[in-house]
Amino acid sequence: MAKITLVPITSGLETQTQINNNFSAIAEELNDKVLYRSPPVGEPNTLEENVDVNSKNLVNVNTIAVQSITVAGTSLVPSGVLSVPSATNIPNTPSGTIAATDVQAALNEIITDMASSAGAVNVGNTPAGNIVATTVQAAIDELDTQDALKLVIANNLSDVADAATARSNLDVYSTQVSNPSGMVQYFAMSTAPTGWMKANGAAVSRTTYATLFTAIGTVFGVGDGSTTFNLPDLRGEFIRGWDDGKGTDTGRVFGSSQADEFKSHTHTIYDGDSATDGAYFDAASGSVQRTNISNATGGTETRPRNIALLACIKY
Repeated sequence: MAKITLVPITSGLETQTQINNNFSAIAEELNDKVLYRSPPVGEPNTLEENVDVNSKNLVNVNTIAVQSITVAGTSLVPSGVLSVPSATNIPNTPSGTIAATDVQAALNEIITDMASSAGAVNVGNTPAGNIVATTVQAAIDELDTQDALKLVIANNLSDVADAATARSNLDVYSTQVSNPSGMVQYFAMSTAPTGWMKANGAAVSRTTYATLFTAIGTVFGVGDGSTTFNLPDLRGEFIRGWDDGKGTDTGRVFGSSQADEFKSHTHTIYDGDSATDGAYFDAASGSVQRTNISNATGGTETRPRNIALLACIKY
């Protein structure tokens, strides 16, 4: 095919004429020729050589030089069908297709594949338990719900293996540490708060209140001797610190009670000195004696000023 010579386009009155002439030259050269980028079966490609249009080649597809391509370090030579080698040794890439038909199974399949891939170690942040959702959004909502449940006070630290160690690491205390079983407190209300019982001497279950039973045992009563034990009975009582070897309240047993008592003492009473006053002479002592009984005063007990509060014990 001959070279097509085109006329340079200049500005001025001849511009349009020059353009039209160039189109006519191209049309004449290519007249009755069919160009296929890839000829259909049975159809010849009538462009048998490259066409040079002002040094811009219109390339005949059949004359393209065959060149090799390098993909992932592998040289590929086209031979009808171009095939790309499978990706190998790519970390954290699931191999093959995912066979799972639900979200949880798909996650499990991907995680298993990741764990077995080169370099995939310490795979964390995987939700425990099963996700029942069957859509991605529902799965996300379900995970959000699981995280929200951990914020409920009753569930705090429920997902850790050792709550005591977790509290120690966080430098916080549990109610069991700050208010241990067996602790006695007074409350300005007539009912025991949650986690406490009235210290009223009641017999309670050794099983139900096992922690408290471990703490105080049968010091305040054996209950029925097998399944129950007694709480201390602090109703109407003043608390006295256990002597514990000091010597002020000698011989006192821990948890024991005491009746009221006056410490031994004497009083000096001036009395009359004649028989007319009812006095008499005691020859043995050489003094005038008289027996007098004062009028009764006071109530049924000796006590200081006080306020009645409810004594309770932590179980």
